[in-house]
Amino acid sequence: MKLEIIPGKIAKHSVDLLDLNEKLQESITEINQLESAIKSTVNSAEDGNGKKLYSNAEAREAAFLQIAFDDEDLKKAKETQSELQRKISLERIQIEALNNEQRNVRSIIQYFSSLQEA
Repeated sequence: MKLEIIPGKIAKHSVDLLDLNEKLQESITEINQLESAIKSTVNSAEDGNGKKLYSNAEAREAAFLQIAFDDEDLKKAKETQSELQRKISLERIQIEALNNEQRNVRSIIQYFSSLQEA
């Protein structure tokens, strides 16, 4: 019976969702680490005379944005994060669809059960 199968499917998608959320957190941590490394590089950059290359916040932010834009590891990490967010959304849609299907099947069973009782 379909009503017996649906909870297992919901559980499987829920476990998959948990796994994806863990991977997303790892991806976010990786992005934060990469961005921190870039900021550290920008903040410590000096010219040949030992003077800071980026003396104000705006210059440091512009340098960070340029370096971050060109960083292949950061690009890949952000692409991974985007893919994971999409997969998480799809899992949530699947879980919601299965929950709706389960409610509908229960309603139909209750309806026909009430007809038999009458």
